[in-house]
Amino acid sequence: MRLAAQPRELDADVKTARFLEAYLSDFDGGFDYITYEWQTHRYPVDAEVQGDVRGDFTLQTRRSDVINDHAMYSDDRDARKLRAEYIHSAVDGRKVKSGGEPTVPVPRSDDGVEKLLSHLDNDRDEVAATNAEELERVVNDAVYEIFGITPSEQNVIEEFLETFWMC
Repeated sequence: MRLAAQPRELDADVKTARFLEAYLSDFDGGFDYITYEWQTHRYPVDAEVQGDVRGDFTLQTRRSDVINDHAMYSDDRDARKLRAEYIHSAVDGRKVKSGGEPTVPVPRSDDGVEKLLSHLDNDRDEVAATNAEELERVVNDAVYEIFGITPSEQNVIEEFLETFWMC
């Protein structure tokens, strides 16, 4: 039995949901690490990048949690903002408990931060541009192949779905 290859779009979707760990293997530079103790439960984290008049940036979740670390610093204001956006991408949408201390690896170089965020943005664009009907066809074909479903059985399944599926 030949199993159909997993579509690139599915891989990109899984990777974007797992930023940062899904992208670290593609990066060969050094890291600094931010370990932050969450003050409150966040299910999920809903964070925002906040800038101040001096050009420094923090990551804030409502009023109780503020992430500001030396690993977010750069001599360049735009690079500081990009570092804050990187941390945002790493924690936003995650589930954390009060007292939890996740560690976020941050590339030491500004180019490294930019490279990882660029990979994330490219994957997000790819997922957004995915033709859902084509992807559904590819997945269906893979399922049919895995379970050895014949063309006549496929027709029965598809007729059933067209008749009773309410989506």
